[in-house]
Amino acid sequence: MKQNIIIDTGFLVALINKKEHYHNWIRTQLSQVITRILTGEPVMTESCFLLRNIYGGADAIMGLIEKKKIIISFNLAKEIKEVKKLMQTYL
Repeated sequence: MKQNIIIDTGFLVALINKKEHYHNWIRTQLSQVITRILTGEPVMTESCFLLRNIYGGADAIMGLIEKKKIIISFNLAKEIKEVKKLMQTYL
């Protein structure tokens, strides 16, 4: 069953860096079960930083955004009321 997923930095770094332990597993998962990849801007920033020594790492990340393979759908300014409510509930 294909589904949307929300990714964090580790997923993205392993996707781009072929030397990462989970690189092949992630690529397999992408081809089998995922329709859209959702994330937030901090994940993209941290991933670019962690991939700074991988040739073309940051460009690969930006390319995924440009090609709409990764969608940044969260906007804190638009969702602030809901975020505050969740924080009050869980913090």
